[in-house]
Amino acid sequence: IGFTKGDYAYVANGVGFPTALLGGVLGGVIAKYCSIQASLWIAGILQMVSNLVFVALAYIGPELPALMGAVGVENLTGGLGTVVFVAYLSSLCQAREFTATQYALLSALSASGRTFLAASSGYLAEAIGWGAFFIATIFAALPGLFMLWWLTRYADKRTKRD
Repeated sequence: IGFTKGDYAYVANGVGFPTALLGGVLGGVIAKYCSIQASLWIAGILQMVSNLVFVALAYIGPELPALMGAVGVENLTGGLGTVVFVAYLSSLCQAREFTATQYALLSALSASGRTFLAASSGYLAEAIGWGAFFIATIFAALPGLFMLWWLTRYADKRTKRD
């Protein structure tokens, strides 16, 4: 988009870190007062929609206030989503004697997609342009939301049977 590494480091530390912490607190509040399914829906939709600020940033260009807003929104929703997802993973760990192992396996599995996809994302962004790339990331969230719908539906049926 045209920012220097120094610009991004300045914004990531000055805006990104505090907004990620604020997002974590908000995620905790949401997880406390909403069901885990509702919390996951709120976090998932907010994270998907937050990519719109990067679409705008791609068209605005290298303006530092725009980068601050985009990084702030991304880190806020990222912190929120991380806390809600950790609460969800924790709820999946059933057997007390294997809780740490279950959590480690589930968290490693959840990070694998992000790790493998991030490696080639820069090449894709260069090939199709940053605006189109960020629009594609919005659509890339849809399978995850579909899976959340499926899991919620499955969990509801299982709960009713038990």
